Amino acid sequence: MNIDDVKVLQAIRRRAADEAALEVAQADAQRADADHALATFRTRLGDEVRRAQGLGLSPVLATWYRAAAKRLHELEIFAIERADQASTARESLRFAAIEAERIDTVSDQLEAQRRAEIARQAQGDMDEL
Repeated sequence: MNIDDVKVLQAIRRRAADEAALEVAQADAQRADADHALATFRTRLGDEVRRAQGLGLSPVLATWYRAAAKRLHELEIFAIERADQASTARESLRFAAIEAERIDTVSDQLEAQRRAEIARQAQGDMDEL
């Protein structure tokens, strides 16, 4: 494997790491949105239940409450899915970063070997002169 091949591989891995970082950021943002929506919904639900109890409307809101509880459950599932996606994206980013470090090491080693070979050739040329 020559240095140019390693550099191309390094660029590919860097791009993969950048894409993984972007996916992490997007998953985190989506999770934050889901968490915010969930918190807002819980607050509204609590407010409505308190208001209904204060007005003696609990039986009237029983149907609405079941629908709201179902929606709350759906939002919780959505938040869990987003958390899983963020975790997966973070793991992908970690692996991409490790691979990029390995490629950097190989690239550095190949570059050092290339420089040493150039220096040996230059010394050989000087010795011949």
